[in-house]
Formats: sequence, structure tokens, C-alpha cells
Amino acid sequence: MNPYAPPAALTPVLRPAAWIYGLATEWRNRRYATGARPAERLAHPVLAVGNLTVGGTGKTPVVAHLAAELQRRGWCPAILSRGYRRQGERGEAVAVVSDGATLRLGPEDAGDEPVLLARRLPGVPVLCHRRRSIAGRWAEANLAVNLFILDDGFQHRALDRDCNLLLLDGAEPLGNGRLLPAGPLREHPHGMRRADLILLTRCTAPAAALPPDAARHAPGVPVFSSDFIPAGLVDGDGRAAGALDAIQGCRAVAFCGLARPETFFRMLESAGIALVSRLAFADHQTYDAAARERIAAACRCDAPDVLLTTEKDLVKLPPGPWPCLLRAVSIAVRVHQPGWLDAVEARLTTRQPGK
Repeated sequence: MNPYAPPAALTPVLRPAAWIYGLATEWRNRRYATGARPAERLAHPVLAVGNLTVGGTGKTPVVAHLAAELQRRGWCPAILSRGYRRQGERGEAVAVVSDGATLRLGPEDAGDEPVLLARRLPGVPVLCHRRRSIAGRWAEANLAVNLFILDDGFQHRALDRDCNLLLLDGAEPLGNGRLLPAGPLREHPHGMRRADLILLTRCTAPAAALPPDAARHAPGVPVFSSDFIPAGLVDGDGRAAGALDAIQGCRAVAFCGLARPETFFRMLESAGIALVSRLAFADHQTYDAAARERIAAACRCDAPDVLLTTEKDLVKLPPGPWPCLLRAVSIAVRVHQPGWLDAVEARLTTRQPGK
């Protein structure tokens, strides 16, 4: 079920608001398409990773996967992010989360996802600014980079890109088919035509085509599919702490603040982890005293052997002590088609302005 499903009773109010929202996004996109509002250009290739709907398609694991794999292929990538609800978001200074060698900022100053990416990707700078071009130019002047990856960049039309990678949920690519606030769509589905490649996420089986209702908006765009798998355990300091086999047979309390928390819980159960309690918090949850007490109360009630959460949540947790062993589960993306990185690289080496 799509996490953005407003009550049916609100439809008469939300549909007119969605119509107005649609007009605004269409006007904005048309200005970029006609050149009335020109996009800025960086000196090095730009790979944008984004989605058509709000939340829940797995951008962060995909960005981490791309950065690591392209780095192995000889690229020197930097990640450009806005940073969700970070302090100083409207300031003019570039927030250097990591210069590739040192983690400089925490989640309060940078947002949870940029900090997670910086932790997971040694050697990959992570920078935040509401105008990604400013962060990119800073990186070009101060760091040894030759590729930029835009985290959540499909709608960031202000910066030109060489490859537009669009992520869609494999089960519900368009949600309920309605624009915000009546549905989850950030823009009309015909915006899919801007994509160079489409990656379906959370697919239980390989797929190389979109459902008909989505496919008509992106004719000729190559489609790949993927799923998410647990890649191992991480300790409270973000260090690797072994495979999931280490907690097989343990009683676990799992908690997370994701757009789709049920996907995390199902992944753990599919890996053979016995969950005695599941705690779902709001996306980008801040773990204040009340949230921590909720977790502690579940531990007192269910007496688990281990507390499990995501790396995204881990970066926001204060130091212990916790009622029992705390571990985060590292989530990796598995793309079903082996040639998909070649398809990405092919677009990065052929400049295609105007995306």
C-alpha cells in the first residue's frame, strides 16, 4: 500500500489543491524545457537520482550503491544533497558533510541521509546546499572530483545533468495516480519522459518493463529492476559488526523512521529474524526523550536480545546505554540486470544537455 493515501472523505478538498499544484509544476517544467529558465552547468558529468513520488523508493541505498560502484570503476564522485530539515538550510555557505576523508557534520547540521552516505562511503565527498550548483562549484574548486551524484535530484531542474535515473516502486509506480496533496505524485507522470533510465525498486522478481499505465509516459526508456537486501550489521559507532547470522535465533525489537517502515520489518523477517515488537516512527524521526522511552518500554515489555534499526536512524541516536545490544542493519540494493552500470556510464560519457 502506498504510504501517501489520504482519506477518501478529503477527496473533494484535495483534488482542487492537486489541480493547482499540477498547474504550478507544469509551468515550472515548461520554463526549463523552453529555456526561459536556463539550468546551470557544472564542468563534470552529473548523475541525478530521484523519484516521481514522495518517499519510499529507496533513493539512499541506490545513491550509495552507485557512488561505490562508480568509484570502483575509476570515477571520483561527490554527492550533492539539499539535506532534509538541516539547520542553516537557507544559508549561503556550503555544508561539507564529508570531504571524503573526514566526517565534519552531524545530522542536525546536514540531515540524516547525507551523514549516512558520508559514513558508508569513504573517499566520497558529501556536500549540502539548497542550490546544488553552488555545492558543485565549491567541490570543483576544492576537491579532486570528476562526477556529481544528485541525491533526490529528478525535480531539481536548476542544475543540468547528463543522466537522469528515475526510481519507481515496483509494486505501485504511480501510487494512486494523483498529484500532491491528493496523492503521492510530485509532478505529472509525463515527466517520466525526462528519464534516461528507470530503476524499479522492491521487485520480488526481475522485470524489464513498466506496467502499461506507467509505460505510456516513458516510451523507449530502458527499464531495470532491483530489490533491497540486508548486507550486515553495524554497531553504534557505524562500524561493521558481522553478518545477520550472528543474531539468528535472537529475539529482536525493531524500530525505524522511514516512509515505509513495514518494508524494513518484512526484510528482517524474510532474513529469518524473529521480531517480538515493531516500532514505526515518522520519516526522518528525531529521537528525543519521548521516542527513546517508547523504545525502552518495548524492551522492558518484550525482553529482547537485540535492538535493530536502520543506518539512517542510527546516525540520529544519542550514545547509549540502551536496554540491550543495539545494532543497525545495513541495506544494500541488488539490481537484477548485470549491464545496468554500463548503461549509466554510457550516458555519463556522452553529454546530453537540457535534461
